[in-house]
Amino acid sequence: MKLSKTEEQLMEHLWNLEKAFMKDLLEAYPEPKPAHTTIATLLKRMIDKGFVNYTLYGKSREYYPLVKKSDYFSKHVNSLIEKFFNNSAPQFASFFTSKIKFSTSELEDLKEMIEEQIKKQKNHDLPIEVHFVFRLIISILSHRFGKRKNASLQSILFIGKYFFLFNHSFLYHLYRSKFG
Repeated sequence: MKLSKTEEQLMEHLWNLEKAFMKDLLEAYPEPKPAHTTIATLLKRMIDKGFVNYTLYGKSREYYPLVKKSDYFSKHVNSLIEKFFNNSAPQFASFFTSKIKFSTSELEDLKEMIEEQIKKQKNHDLPIEVHFVFRLIISILSHRFGKRKNASLQSILFIGKYFFLFNHSFLYHLYRSKFG
């Protein structure tokens, strides 16, 4: 299930606060702050969707997320790869590195993140096929050196954190679904 943009904004505040009463959530918003009833409606929807729950203290509710931020974004990146890249991580990596203007140092940083993840995965006894996919991505990045300029650091952090660092199981399942 997916959150609307306003629900995602509220969820972002809840992730940052970890636990929060209604007044805390309202304080987290910049001016002009949304109405109390708006936040209450969003929280009710998010509870119904299974993203949020609360603990009752008398008449007050302390809200907390049921879904980790990394899990939420990981699911969306996987969905993006499935829908737009034919469920192919290498196609995604190729598109990502060719369409975003990276500097050489940013590509090197991204390559280091991938290599670090490969080392971590080797320690967890993942199949060699998963390591092959990461090597393929590194190869694509290596091929792109010198061709990308003025990349946004935010793009690197997004992919580094939400795709490469949290999706080793996705790659494993991708390989298993393709090659049994």
